[in-house]
Amino acid sequence: MLLGITMVGTAETMNLGVRLGMDPKLLASIINTSSGRNWSCDTNNPVPGVMPNAPASRGYTVRKKIG
Repeated sequence: MLLGITMVGTAETMNLGVRLGMDPKLLASIINTSSGRNWSCDTNNPVPGVMPNAPASRGYTVRKKIG
């Protein structure tokens, strides 16, 4: 439940910032260096293009296993 709450808060914050004209990578950087830092923002950011390995940046496709 706690992870779900932080993901919703992160998604809503990122959405609001982007809609107000902020660069999503800059906004994520600000969040991740403040008291708002959380796993949903620094590891699994919900905005496409902010983190190349996050599901949102891969179109929610499955990562291919190597080997």
